[in-house]
Amino acid sequence: MQGEKGDTGDSGIAGAAGLAGETGPAGPPGPQGEKGETGATGATGANGAKGDPGGFGAYGSFYDTTDVPLTLGQATPVPLGQTDFSSGVSIVAGSEITMSVTGKFNIAFSIQLEKTDAGTDWVSIWLRKNGNNVSWSNTDIAVVGTDANSRTVVAWNFFVEATTVGDHWQLMVASTTSPTGRMLIQSVDAQTGPARPAIPGTILTVNQVG
Repeated sequence: MQGEKGDTGDSGIAGAAGLAGETGPAGPPGPQGEKGETGATGATGANGAKGDPGGFGAYGSFYDTTDVPLTLGQATPVPLGQTDFSSGVSIVAGSEITMSVTGKFNIAFSIQLEKTDAGTDWVSIWLRKNGNNVSWSNTDIAVVGTDANSRTVVAWNFFVEATTVGDHWQLMVASTTSPTGRMLIQSVDAQTGPARPAIPGTILTVNQVG
């Protein structure tokens, strides 16, 4: 027959830890969380500096169809009675080339002069700005001959700067040696042989260049 069960023996010493196993494969990504609320709109930034004028800027095309007698020794504003087209430039009070914008402008003109006395006579042409003569803007012109044979066309240009809206210029002319009433800005009617257009006494154009 089987004998009695003996007492349990003491536990043995724990063995050394085994080596770590290899890392298992990554699990599948979790679902995307819900989209958070949109934050408040930030304050509007300050306006940037004003850019340079775009396109062609201000401009104007003007002329005059009258005869303008020049009194000896008297400064006469050159009239500009007709506007062909314009934007930002206008003629005020019959002769004032007026800018409605600031900037730099090219003023170009041509004038047809005629006199009725013989010999050589002199005419001066210059600029005024806001009623004051512009320094170093004058030119003297010699006119020779009599009546239609004396017709002389003078033409050049000025560069000017309008620093204030409303600045204006006048083209000034004076007869300095011819007897009173003998020198004039001369317009001419349409002619034939061949047919050709009338001649304005003065043509003036303005265009903004800066």
